Amino acid sequence: MTDKRIKNGYEEPVRQLTPSEFDALMEEMRVASVWMRAELKRRRHSASES
Repeated sequence: MTDKRIKNGYEEPVRQLTPSEFDALMEEMRVASVWMRAELKRRRHSASES
C-alpha cells in the first residue's frame, strides 16, 4: 500500500503553481497569520480576566 511518488518522506509535487495561484496562496497565509495572532491575543486577554 505504498504510493510510488513518495520516496524518502518526500512527495513529488503534482504540478507547479502559477504565479497568480502562488500569490493568492501567500495572501491567504498572510491573512490567516494576522487572524491567528489577533485570536491568540484575544484568548490570552480573556483568560487573564477570568
